[in-house]
Amino acid sequence: MVLAFPQIDLKKSELTPLGKALIEASFSARLFVEKTAARTPWNEFTDKTSWSTAVDDEPWLPLRHQIANCFQKGGESRHRLTAPTPKMPDREIPPWDVVNQRLRFTLEFKYQFQDRSDGPWMGNGLFVVENKKPVTLDSAGRPDPQSFAQEPDWRVVSIEFQRLTSVMKMMERKMGMPR
Repeated sequence: MVLAFPQIDLKKSELTPLGKALIEASFSARLFVEKTAARTPWNEFTDKTSWSTAVDDEPWLPLRHQIANCFQKGGESRHRLTAPTPKMPDREIPPWDVVNQRLRFTLEFKYQFQDRSDGPWMGNGLFVVENKKPVTLDSAGRPDPQSFAQEPDWRVVSIEFQRLTSVMKMMERKMGMPR
């Protein structure tokens, strides 16, 4: 049996007011991650990283301490976060939730770290950010787009590094050099 579906023209699809508001808020959250999150003190958010599995080729505890120290000092010159733009920025909404009437986004990030004698490190992970201003919920428990802050004030809720790799060791492996 063959089912025939009518062609769907995605160009004509429109986001709901909530979808549009979430797109705008997610852009603001990404900018916050790129401009401010690296300066957030480590003790102000939850570290959800499974360090023993996230760190390649290294005892993980010294690396964790150095990264935490960079966050404490706001060391933008030693570490940098970027929140990649989605492939369809006007359509893709990152995972979101409302917790205690605060809008939260879970954003992927790329990480670069250069505060070690063994060369630079790179990685990726997830940031959860939350707007400090509450939103109003409708009768179905969805956030009312009209209640979204015009200028969101984000804070970091948690970080989870998923992978951290020494660039030097990665290059050695690719080139077949002995360790």
